[in-house]
Amino acid sequence: EPDRQQKILTRLQEASKQEATARLMRSPLQITIMAALVDQTGTPPQDRWRLFHDYYEVIYNRERERPIPAAELLRDYKPNIDAIHHQVGLILQVESERAGGTEAKLPADRFAGLVTGRLEEEGFSGQSLHALRERIIDAAANRLVFLVELEAGQVGFEIRSLQEYMAAEAIMTG
Repeated sequence: EPDRQQKILTRLQEASKQEATARLMRSPLQITIMAALVDQTGTPPQDRWRLFHDYYEVIYNRERERPIPAAELLRDYKPNIDAIHHQVGLILQVESERAGGTEAKLPADRFAGLVTGRLEEEGFSGQSLHALRERIIDAAANRLVFLVELEAGQVGFEIRSLQEYMAAEAIMTG
């Protein structure tokens, strides 16, 4: 649709001139995400936290509709997936601040413990807890919204700037 393409391109050009959105347009992946955001919402919000929230939701919804193993998890367990993102964000933000801003990564066993803790809080136990925990860990190894296995045995955010947002969300919600 040429009209739609032009509208998205114009919105992307405008977004690239704004400091808040330009920071989220540095890689082909980020530009693709921003294109989906402006296609769905029009002009991206200039409030940093609203922008990050919308950015996360666009990808969450996109991944939920794709024919990937994590799609069912995303459809059925959104509050848990959101909470796990928030908790990982908070942990990594605190650790990166302690380490002087270096890229923080969460060891896989610590991530597994975090997932287990969240699921136990939500009433999962026994085999259902174990099975769901393994599905979430496996999904994160391949990409679970913005959580990915950055290197063997290390989980982190695919887009580093979302880590701070997730940390703030964890504090506000919890």
